Amino acid sequence: MNGPEDIGGAAEAICKLVDNPDCGGAFRKRKKRTMSLAVSNLAADLDEALTAELIKERGLINIPSEARSTLSSPENV
Repeated sequence: MNGPEDIGGAAEAICKLVDNPDCGGAFRKRKKRTMSLAVSNLAADLDEALTAELIKERGLINIPSEARSTLSSPENV
């Protein structure tokens, strides 16, 4: 690499690291460990926690998220 502007060199270095069998295991371990931190997983966890709190506070019934996503939004009358 020839500095921060060397995008091609950075891409080449990353490809070499990924293709290196000695580093492959370390990348797979890190990927598996960080998958739970993906935005979609964090959003799903937040949705689940908020739903659980609403159920506790308001005495609502627990509707599975698959069914909840098919319900229309209530109108503000």
